[in-house]
Amino acid sequence: MREITAVVHTQDDGLRIGRCLETLYPCDEILIVDHGSKDGTVRVAQEYGARIMRAPAGSPEQAPRLASSSWVLCLDARESLSE
Repeated sequence: MREITAVVHTQDDGLRIGRCLETLYPCDEILIVDHGSKDGTVRVAQEYGARIMRAPAGSPEQAPRLASSSWVLCLDARESLSE
């Protein structure tokens, strides 16, 4: 089976990021692209073992190149996977 990297763009999503990350356990890697969060977003993401990349707003095109997998799943912090 091919490996999958989940890429999640965040900014001050500390209250909702846990639900999103909880559903991404089937992915081989979780990459958080944080756009200057000032709440607990980065801390929560680190607790789930995500790799953090800090990026200025408007630079989402760099994240897929940093993924270690050839398959990339991009999500917003307000989204989650279902079974």
